Amino acid sequence: QLYIMSSRILLNGIDTSVIEFTPRSTNTSDYKIVIVPGNPGNAGYYQEFAYHLYTLTERAIAVSVISHAGHVPPVVKVGEPPYFSLKDQADHKLAYLALDSHKDSKIILIGHSMGCYVIQEMMKMLPPGRILKAFFLFPT
Repeated sequence: QLYIMSSRILLNGIDTSVIEFTPRSTNTSDYKIVIVPGNPGNAGYYQEFAYHLYTLTERAIAVSVISHAGHVPPVVKVGEPPYFSLKDQADHKLAYLALDSHKDSKIILIGHSMGCYVIQEMMKMLPPGRILKAFFLFPT
């Protein structure tokens, strides 16, 4: 049975759009696929791709897409300039991986375009073994 959740969450104080396909069964894998988009970094552009990956796993592995900070209105970054560096984007995605629901998961990252660079920066800051695999689609 399909379960999709499109939500807005706060990551590092930034309103963020996230799309998640999650298995309803409790007998599922502890793997998670996380997609880091290119530019523009709107998760909605990757929904069909994420769903396809989800079905390829026979709906047993959760698949998430995280919009880039500042790429989906409304942009809220109180007291600071309204832009986000690539390091800010990496920190933003690391905040998502640090959520309780992901702490024990084996993470597979998929980056598209500038998302590949963001993943490279993330991997420099993560402990060894935290990321199972990383795939780069049309890296920049």
